[in-house]
Amino acid sequence: MIRFEDVSVDYATVQGGRIRALNHIHLTLDDGEYVAVMGPNGSGKSTLARLCNGLVLPSAGTVHIDEFRITADFSRHIPDIRRCVGMVFQNPDNQIVSTTVEREIAFGLENLGVPYDEMQERVAEALQTFDLLHLRNRAPHQLSGGEKQRLALAAVMVMQPRHLILDEPTALLDFRHQSEFLQYIRRLRESAGGRPPMVMHITHFAPEALFATRLLVLHRGEVYMDGTPEDIFLQESGLREIGIDPPIEFSAFLRLREKLPIKSVEDLRLRPIL
Repeated sequence: MIRFEDVSVDYATVQGGRIRALNHIHLTLDDGEYVAVMGPNGSGKSTLARLCNGLVLPSAGTVHIDEFRITADFSRHIPDIRRCVGMVFQNPDNQIVSTTVEREIAFGLENLGVPYDEMQERVAEALQTFDLLHLRNRAPHQLSGGEKQRLALAAVMVMQPRHLILDEPTALLDFRHQSEFLQYIRRLRESAGGRPPMVMHITHFAPEALFATRLLVLHRGEVYMDGTPEDIFLQESGLREIGIDPPIEFSAFLRLREKLPIKSVEDLRLRPIL
């Protein structure tokens, strides 16, 4: 479980002042949830993500990560937190450090002191799971954007985190690779059985949020909406006020509802388009 207890974050400006990125956030993300997070630029999405593994410390309040906590002046548990919270960034080049695909996947396990035989087994499984086996000896800089992002995800998931933070991981990918990446996330959760990792997925793409079970919309550092993606996307006017367009299907539903006997989104048999 990840819980934000009255959390605020302020950043220093170049003029010497302070700007508030998050304002008194109270929020609980339960184990196993798949939570999408949307909001206009500057709404606090990436700050919320970075609070989850100590890349950003709260200016006030407490972030609870399972049995650990982070406050403005208490960060002793950051190494433990980063063992249970994996993070994939927008640009995979910013987190890939090794000379080959196989070495990159093994890198985190070596730092954790995983025994050699177990490490070899887990690396082999990750190569297979993320369709990287044929690339195991390839240098990461030779990979396509989609392959790099799969590698970044594999290098995180091989460490078996309890929570997975995705900070706009498909922003630099084309449509096909966006779809492939989301399908890998779906299969990861399905293959985990009764203990899937909690996923926080920061995204600008409304159709991606349809893969989630819960959608948070941030605006000006506060939680603006919180509910299922279907319920939130039906609140078209409120979303458009802050610059978010619902997926096309939901706009169509609102128009059709005025003319046809359609009572729910399910009547249109909608499915995520990615």
